[in-house]
Amino acid sequence: MAVSISEIAAGELKRIMTDQDCADLYLRMSLKGGGCSGFNYHLDFAKEATEFDHTFESNGVKLLVDKKSYIFMNGTEVDFNNGLLDRGFRFNNPIAKSSCGCGTSFGI
Repeated sequence: MAVSISEIAAGELKRIMTDQDCADLYLRMSLKGGGCSGFNYHLDFAKEATEFDHTFESNGVKLLVDKKSYIFMNGTEVDFNNGLLDRGFRFNNPIAKSSCGCGTSFGI
């Protein structure tokens, strides 16, 4: 399995990366302890991969996931909701047993 980004999320990420003049960077996806449910998803940009990263490419976006985060994110798809009340990135994680209302943290 891998980590992926939906076509809609990739379009939004490409727009953001172009606006912030970082279109040639990787999107780094990671987890941090905490949040409502145990783990918080974290997104950032990175210039290059390290020896501790898994690298992927999905819908034209280069992705990095560190090896520790990958244990809990394997199979996750990042999607984007464009609604008026709940606009933002969503994480569809197959191993998540619970999730908070805002969708940025999960428990296993």
